[in-house]
Amino acid sequence: MSRLIEKIKNWIKFQKESRKILMVYFLGDGVFILKLIYHPAQKTVTKTGEFFLYDVSESNFSKNLKYRAIVLTSFFPFPYYIIVGVSQNYGWSKYTTIVGKKISKKENLDNGDIGTVFSEELWKILELNKKEAIKKMEIDEANLLLAGNSFVNIKTDKNKYSIYQNSFPEDIGGHYSDLGLCQTFIDRKIFNDLEKIIPSRAKISSFFEKDFYFPLHFYLQESQKKDKCSDKFAVILIKEKESKIILWDKISMFDYDKINFGVRNVYQSINYLLGMDRDSFVELINKMDKSDLSDPVKKIFENIFVKELGNLRNGIASLKTSLKIKNIYIEGGILTPILRLDKRIANLLISPEIDEKIINMPSDIPAKMQADILANLILSKSVKFFEPLLKMTKWLIPHQMKVVK
Repeated sequence: MSRLIEKIKNWIKFQKESRKILMVYFLGDGVFILKLIYHPAQKTVTKTGEFFLYDVSESNFSKNLKYRAIVLTSFFPFPYYIIVGVSQNYGWSKYTTIVGKKISKKENLDNGDIGTVFSEELWKILELNKKEAIKKMEIDEANLLLAGNSFVNIKTDKNKYSIYQNSFPEDIGGHYSDLGLCQTFIDRKIFNDLEKIIPSRAKISSFFEKDFYFPLHFYLQESQKKDKCSDKFAVILIKEKESKIILWDKISMFDYDKINFGVRNVYQSINYLLGMDRDSFVELINKMDKSDLSDPVKKIFENIFVKELGNLRNGIASLKTSLKIKNIYIEGGILTPILRLDKRIANLLISPEIDEKIINMPSDIPAKMQADILANLILSKSVKFFEPLLKMTKWLIPHQMKVVK
């Protein structure tokens, strides 16, 4: 009997210490939902379930009975957090470098100085980013909501630190610094609709622009290395209909533009020639990746694919010329095995690794989603050094006023 009681106690302790998360992605043709459990002590994430609901979007999710059922029953009866990834029509994220004022050379920058050093610039950037979000999302100011305001890294004349590192020291050191700020704006209606349907045990943790954290993670990873990311660069994310361009201009990182190339271009070329359905197309890519095709058959498909990649090569060349940048990187998604066929494109492919010392995730979660999960978990951490600045804007973010982390 005592053994059973001990097991129950351990189970209750485990449930209390773990953080349950419902990760929601609006993908255009539907919504993808991941049920995750984060174990801070073990630094691991476990996937306990996943769902895909067709034809559910940011505009109608609150009326979908299946979606509402998932939200109401997930992790019952325990509390959980909701993290939502939205398309640019409904949300927009931007990373910006804030250049702080210099402080006396007799002193080092500390927690007490940060408000004085950065507060004026923080408000300026908030206003600038708000105007840009209104333009990008094509929304009225009254319907725009600041949904995220997080400081992710700091660089002084002596050191540089990122909250992606295992620890963030309280004493930064140095006499002046640059601070990395990540902000997300959303359509107010999404927040209101979500708040109406979630149970009282669920809390809204964060919103973010889909696909943004992957290039940000890549930048933060590379910038920790000496002389890396000192120049402008772009990350091309291969999507279904067209590809998204995320630009780092040495000051900010943001959604810059699109390239008229996507998974659909390659699929349609194969479908036109062979009448192949979508599932068979995905299976073909996997077989090519695993070298499960005979050499003659493989050669035929390689010729078709490489020819279709011409649009992407042209887009890359045009981007380099218009932006006057040398460095372009590509996240290929399901097309990665095909992109490797072209040497000029293969050299540009990236897939930032998630450091297992920071967090360990299931291997079947795609790299982009892993970057999203990691970013949202890390950005929710409390970093004492940034607290004076966070307090200035916390009252602007509805769900942060209600959630104590």
